[in-house]
Amino acid sequence: MRYSKHLMVSCGVWRTPYFKNPIIQKLYFYCGFLVQIFYLTSCTGMLIEFFCLLKSSDTKKLTENIRTTASCVLVAVKICIFQTGRFTRLFKKVVKDERDVARSNDRDIRTMHFGFAKYIYRFMAAIIGLGNTPCIFVVIWTIVLATNPSAERPVVISTYYPFDESKHYVATLFLEMFCAIIATEYFCVCQVLYISIMVFVKMQLRILQHQIRNFDNQTFNDDLLMIKKFIRSHQDIIRFVGELNEAIKFMLLVEFLCSSINIASSIVHLSVAENMDDIGYSACCAGVLTTQLLVFVWHANEINIESVNISSALYEVPWYEKSLEIQKMISIMILRSQRPLTLTIGPFKPLTNQIITQVINVAYSYVTIMTHFY
Repeated sequence: MRYSKHLMVSCGVWRTPYFKNPIIQKLYFYCGFLVQIFYLTSCTGMLIEFFCLLKSSDTKKLTENIRTTASCVLVAVKICIFQTGRFTRLFKKVVKDERDVARSNDRDIRTMHFGFAKYIYRFMAAIIGLGNTPCIFVVIWTIVLATNPSAERPVVISTYYPFDESKHYVATLFLEMFCAIIATEYFCVCQVLYISIMVFVKMQLRILQHQIRNFDNQTFNDDLLMIKKFIRSHQDIIRFVGELNEAIKFMLLVEFLCSSINIASSIVHLSVAENMDDIGYSACCAGVLTTQLLVFVWHANEINIESVNISSALYEVPWYEKSLEIQKMISIMILRSQRPLTLTIGPFKPLTNQIITQVINVAYSYVTIMTHFY
């Protein structure tokens, strides 16, 4: 989680005190707040432009605006939600628990933690690289086209301005590029944060499985105290997943709906593209959005699998050699662990691998609707 924390701090969205100097902390807070106000204002301009384009007959600009606006507004909503008090409490718990795991006396647990931390570091590096490379390319390509007097003036983001864009083109281009950079960094924060929390839950479940399998090798001399410790750890994980699900389930619903719209918009653009630039950009967008969903769903499904594996670890314990009271506790724990921990999409279905096919079906429906306007 420390890598996610550093990334959030660098993007100005970490809400708990980070700097020891109160003046620097205040400056950090206000700078981050101003950047977020600018980004939210830009998103508002995109929404206004969307309603303006609804009145026009330019469906190409409309679908481009839908794709950009849906992504940027979704990122804005997630960034705002991640700074609420509920999420701040979850972050504090994750940071505290991870610190305890890193200081564990069990070498195997420390090794396990190091492996998961290394995985998150690699994932974060991949997300930052894959997210910023297209953004840098778009910014540089836009500047190249803008300096060419014979080429049409490029637009980075389709948004509304309360002034004449042609008269203030340089200022408009700067604002659009700045907004694109902020949106990219916020997108990276959201993706890394999502995956970090889910990997943290997976790590906690793996650690509990390890401790259960090494039941007889624990330092506790009292087996009853040991099994009670396992039950408390299991209940803490269940409670954490429940709080996490309550915090993000409606955000997941909006995300999957917006992703379906974005995938559909990219496919429609791909089908009507007239040059290789549009084909490449649309294909890249569709591929990235689909991959993003696959990665997210796979990690959520891992929580489901690892939570059920707790029952397997308990069954491997020589429970038949224990007292009747311990056997009853193990039986109850096995029954509870056979009910998997899941994240849900709103109040509807659990987030499992099967949900991808449903997202594709929804995207296909959107494509069918959009193609009627071309």
